[in-house]
Formats: sequence, structure tokens, C-alpha cells
Amino acid sequence: MSKSIDILRENLIYTIFARHPVVGVISEDEREVLHLVKEKDFLKSIGEHFIFIYDIVKGLEITNEKIPSDYAPIKEEIENLDRDLLSALEYIDHLSQEIPIIFIIKSADTTLVDTLDKPEQLRIFRYIKNLANKVKEGYIALTTILLMERMEPFPLIEKDIVIYELSFPNREEIAKIIEQFLQENQLYISDQLNNSFISALQGLTRTEIDNLLYLAFSNDASLDEKDIDFIFNYKKQVVSKRGILEFIDLKKLPDDIGGLKNLKNWLKRKKSVFDNLDEAIKNGVSIPKGVLLFGMPGCGKSMTAKYAAKLLKLPLLRLDMGKIMGPYLGQSEENMRKAILLAENISPSILWIDEIEKALSGVKGAQGNDTLIRIFGTLLTWMQEKDKPVFVIATANDISILPPEFLRKGRFDEIFFVDFPSKEDMEEIFRIHLQRAKQEIEAIDLDSVIKKLDTGYSGADIEAIVDETVERVFVEKKEKITTSDLLQTIEKEVIVSTKKLLGDSIDQLREKIKSLYVKKAN
Repeated sequence: MSKSIDILRENLIYTIFARHPVVGVISEDEREVLHLVKEKDFLKSIGEHFIFIYDIVKGLEITNEKIPSDYAPIKEEIENLDRDLLSALEYIDHLSQEIPIIFIIKSADTTLVDTLDKPEQLRIFRYIKNLANKVKEGYIALTTILLMERMEPFPLIEKDIVIYELSFPNREEIAKIIEQFLQENQLYISDQLNNSFISALQGLTRTEIDNLLYLAFSNDASLDEKDIDFIFNYKKQVVSKRGILEFIDLKKLPDDIGGLKNLKNWLKRKKSVFDNLDEAIKNGVSIPKGVLLFGMPGCGKSMTAKYAAKLLKLPLLRLDMGKIMGPYLGQSEENMRKAILLAENISPSILWIDEIEKALSGVKGAQGNDTLIRIFGTLLTWMQEKDKPVFVIATANDISILPPEFLRKGRFDEIFFVDFPSKEDMEEIFRIHLQRAKQEIEAIDLDSVIKKLDTGYSGADIEAIVDETVERVFVEKKEKITTSDLLQTIEKEVIVSTKKLLGDSIDQLREKIKSLYVKKAN
């Protein structure tokens, strides 16, 4: 049994005997919570309580296997009840005057909230409130447990609820689940692969972990690297259902990106930590917090976020601040909380916040947007205090418009300035894109091509030059592109360099960074 279940068991037993009227249990694993309340140790601890469960489909049910003869008619009575919640509450109200009851409402976050647009059904909340008052006044012994996947605002009963959350299994607990599975199926995997499985399975419920291990094993009677991808694909579905974060597919990404040698070397050092996370933590190594990348447009900031995820073998979650902002009071703050929680549940993971200056520029100054300020405060506090392995990659073109507290040490491990690629980096970038375009690189004189370019061309510009040339050559029915084809694209300025396109704004950006102490990515 996991530590989180042990804690929940103790909390529930304490709350029941303290006669607290309403308990909210937040868990994505309903099955595990229901298993808890039916286990022998729990039933023995709560003594004479009768346990009833309400299901919007099945109606009211009793879980006690042994019912004293005096109460034998209970089963027949609840079978004859209507299946609506109000009927169940009326029955529980009547019965609780005779016996102590634990009343569990399954899927309370939907079962109860769905009544909010039906004023006549607000009587349900009034009924639960009335029952809570009876408990407080000592007339009945009743604990109502609201079993839900997420916290919702419940009118009338907010002050009567104590909340417990069943956390996901931690790394140690997942290791035990895997160990038990390996023993049962007489399997052996290396320590490195075992560590990869632990990381991949973080953020999933015990039920999900059991199911995924079984599915992976049943495919070929083994557990191997391809099963890690299988688990990540499952996590991708989980993220997509939430709609706040975007799960980035890294399959078509090349294994390398051109240039940015300092940044890539720094990321490789972080990889050593993530590859041996448990050992690193035991040896006092801090969990990597993240990196802020800023600088010239089109020079690989976004691509670096994807490259980092592929290098570190971590799921990449893109946070779209536009999806965070909601039209209703408190919705934006709740969306940010959910996004952070989801990133932590999927961890180890990378949370990528793209073009963050556009989202947070309104925080600066006394006239900042109140909602945005609260969201920013939530994000800052989490970045400073988070203890889950969520590696944050924030990208920006201009960090001078960001609030200064965002750049303070402790939010990020490092800040890198991404400049236009050097001539040497240009060759590397050309090779990557020519290879992607299935061209014969050795037949092309890249030195001659690069000499025609100034250092104001970004990586995105170079990619556009290759794509433009490949398309033109295809239309002209040539088999492969040549040096002269690339030179023709450059000389005709079909693709204008980013530096030329943006003009003075590039010089202004360079002036701004002179006062900042940052590392160069190139």
C-alpha cells in the first residue's frame, strides 16, 4: 500500500471520529479510494458505521457485507428508492437518526455542479447543508464524503468541507509497483531502464500504472525501451483531454540543432542529472529548475525547447497563456493552477512557456492587469518553491519588458542570450536542413554559399532558403539541388534576412542586453 493511501486512510478515520460533516476527497483514481473504504482495516477502525455510496447511474448502494438482523430491510428499501440524489439524501437523513453513516457521493464534482443551472435542484446543496448542521448540533452521526477529480466551488457548504487529496504515487512507490510486477512475471530489466520506467510512469494513478505495465508486457511478454514511448503516448492523451497544455510531438525532430554549442553543453549536463535523478537527489544535487532563452527572432529558441525535451527524454508541454486567460471571475487563476498541477503530475517533464514577454508585459507598473498580476504571482511562487522535477523553458525575444522579479536567481538555473548564428554555425544549420530535405550535402560547396550570407541571417532564414530552393528545383524537374541553385536563391533575395527585415529593432535589442549579465548560447 502506498504512503499516500496510508495518509488518506488516517485522515479519513480521524475526520469521521471528529464528526466533521463533509469531506472532499480529490483523486483521479476513484477505484483506489473506493477500495480503501471497503478494506478490512478501514472497516475495523470505523466500527459500527454503515457505508453508503451514491452513483448517479446505480443510485444508492450499501457496501457493508454483514448487516445486523435489525437492519435487514435496508437493502430492500434502497432498491426501491428513486435513483436521484435528493431521494438518496432523504433516505440517509432518516436512517442517520438511528445509525452512524458514511455517505459517499461518487463524481461529486460533476454530479453536484451539474445541478447549478437547474435552480430547483439547488435544494440538494441546501439538504447537504441541513445535514451538516444536524451533525454539528449532535443530532446525527453522519460523514458525507464528496469523491471528485477536481475541486469545485460548492454553494452553501464551502465552510463545512475539509479537503484531502490523494496524491499520485511518488518515485519510491512506483519503483515498488514495478518491482512487484517484475517478480510476478519473472522479468528482469536494467537499472537504467527501470529508472526510465519510473520517470515515464510519474503522474499516473496506481490503476493506470498497473494497466500500462500489463498492456506493455502483454504485447511481447517483455518490458523495453519501446514501452517508454507507449507510456508517453498515453500521457499525451491525458494532456490533450485537459485542453490547457499542448503536448508537443518530438518524433519528427532531428537529433541535433545547429550552433548554440554553449547552451547544448549546458543541457547535456542537466541530462546527466535527469538520467540519474534518484541518485542525484540522494547526493544533494538540486533538481534542475529551468532556463530562460531570449534573443534574436528565428534563431532557435523554440527549437531548443524541443531539442531539450528530446535530449532529456522528457515530455514537452507547451503553455499557451492565451488558453489560461478565461472570461469568468477566478477562471484564469484556476486554469494556471490546473496547468501547473498537470505539469507536475506528468513530471519529470518540460514546461515550455513560449514568447512569455507578450503574456507578462502587462504586469509591469502600478496599472497592471489585476488578473494577470495574480497569475504571474502564482507562477513565480511555484517556480521558486517547486519540488517536482518540472524543467521550465521560457522563451522571449526581449526580456527587458519582463518584470525584474521574473529574472531573479532561483526562478531559473541560467539565462542564455541567443544571437544570430556564426559562419561556422551556419554550415551546421545548412547541413541539418539539407539532410532533412534528402539532398546530397557533399555535392554542395557550402563555403561558397555561406560567404554570400551576412551574420544577420537566422536559423529560420537558412531553413527557408533550403526549402525555397528545394521547391524551385522540384518545379523545374531537376533531381537534386546544386550550389548554384542555393546561390541563386540568396542573390535574388527571395529570403530577406531577419536582421534586414527588423532593422533598427535589432540594434535596440543589442543595446538593452549590454546591461544584463547573461551567458551566450552560441
